[in-house]
Amino acid sequence: MANLHAIDRLTLVHEECKEFFRQSQEYLGAEMFVDMETSRTIKKSRMSSEDLALCTKHGKFKRIEDLPEPLPPGFHGVNVWTLKETKHRRRKITEPLLNVAVRKDSMPRTRYPSRLERRQGLKACRYMLQLDMDAYYDSIPIQKPARRLYVFKGMDGWYELLTLPTGARWSVCVGQGITWVVVDFDHQITIWTMIDNILLGAEEGQESEFVDAVRRLCRRLQRANLQTSPPAGTILRMSDDEILELARQEQTFLGEHYAWDDETKTRLVSNSTKTIAKLIVATRAEKFTFRSFMGLLGLILYAMHTVSINAARFFGLFKAYRGIAQSLAKDNHDWDDEIPFVATAAREEIAKVTDILVANQPVVIPERRLFTYDDGAFDDIIFIDASVTGWGAIHRHGKVDAQAFIYQRKWQQQLSNIALKPGDVGRHFYAKFSAHAEPTGVRELVEHLERKGRLGRRVAVVTDHFAIVQAQARENGYGGVGKGYALNSLFRATNEHDILFFYIAGHKNPSDYISRNFTFEGGEIVETRADVALPRLIETYCPIIELARERPSWMR
Repeated sequence: MANLHAIDRLTLVHEECKEFFRQSQEYLGAEMFVDMETSRTIKKSRMSSEDLALCTKHGKFKRIEDLPEPLPPGFHGVNVWTLKETKHRRRKITEPLLNVAVRKDSMPRTRYPSRLERRQGLKACRYMLQLDMDAYYDSIPIQKPARRLYVFKGMDGWYELLTLPTGARWSVCVGQGITWVVVDFDHQITIWTMIDNILLGAEEGQESEFVDAVRRLCRRLQRANLQTSPPAGTILRMSDDEILELARQEQTFLGEHYAWDDETKTRLVSNSTKTIAKLIVATRAEKFTFRSFMGLLGLILYAMHTVSINAARFFGLFKAYRGIAQSLAKDNHDWDDEIPFVATAAREEIAKVTDILVANQPVVIPERRLFTYDDGAFDDIIFIDASVTGWGAIHRHGKVDAQAFIYQRKWQQQLSNIALKPGDVGRHFYAKFSAHAEPTGVRELVEHLERKGRLGRRVAVVTDHFAIVQAQARENGYGGVGKGYALNSLFRATNEHDILFFYIAGHKNPSDYISRNFTFEGGEIVETRADVALPRLIETYCPIIELARERPSWMR
């Protein structure tokens, strides 16, 4: 079992890390759950007598005296079952009824680096070593007074849990809090964690720092009495050269496979063999349940993310996801009901992207992007707005005091009109709706500037259409993904560029007036010199920048 008292005494660099640990540890006691109410009726677990005996032998369960039904005050139930895994293993699942009584926003919040940020942090790492905790949640003990909060009726009587429930809402913050404490020591290398996974990375020239950090981490793991694979004791008995040789090998971390490329002196990334195998098996299915289909789409998107595929290119996947989700809710289906119909177009889209993913070619990890409100960090700054009449933009290329230009385009009715309903006398623009007009205006301007050779490497686009700003999600590696066709078309065209979107209120947008007032006819883009002062980016809002500010450095 983990030695929680020893973990609490470990020397830390960040006091906030210790505070997070102590707050999360409260969920291992009973006081946190006083006066909470759950169902008094307990269903008998179908867990086999063999599995019950095995879990009792290994210190996960304890046989207790029979309890009256319904449960007396102060006791709470837990659902217990097993899931079959590959290699004939069975995974134990313990889900406390207290889950419904604990609010998510009341727990210590874990914030993680994005998957892309992790990959970028490992790009230059010649040395990588991963340590996985063995049966992590089962090694975290519950305080004795709290055991009555997790009781269940087995085939041969009543039991209580002795270790952290695997399905508890608070298990992640408890487990992650311990891991963060273990890795919060002074070092000069890269360390990433995800609950029970720890990865250490270092560049060439950091060999001594890397070996020192590995040994210090292993000693902290031993003090905490946390068992890992490979064992901390085994690593400590290795020589420095043996540790470095082990760290030169290819590594798989959180479903991503890293291989060193001697030519570029960087790590290349691809999907793990396990991910590809799952993908192949899942796509062979002729029929799907709602659960299996949504799981397949999630797996595809996960794999696309790893190899930086522009997800906006496969809008059909999101249409299928949305349609299935709507059907699940509207028609009162169960997750395990068979889907009556999967469109041919959706199957073709799945087959198309699967062919790309199964090839599993290693790719170069993108460079880090700069998220900042500093005007000087961008080659281009664009303020843009759209209306029912057309769109207008102010574009400044180069230095902050460079000459700005106005770009305008008036919508052409014959290219984008629809009848809103049968019997309408007039015709109406798609541009009547911001969901169409705003993304279309941005896309047309970016494509125009690119054709003219006036688009720099780093571009800031400021709009009063919040959906664009909110959906961009570039720090996660996907690039933007739009739920609507026009929004997704924008991201399909711009995700290959280093474009950061900012929001500004409509009445403060200097392009508002020029998007509504035109002195010309026709659908061509017209350019004129601008004599206007532009707001600074610090006066706008970008959620990516704000999210990056929220995560403390020790949450890694």
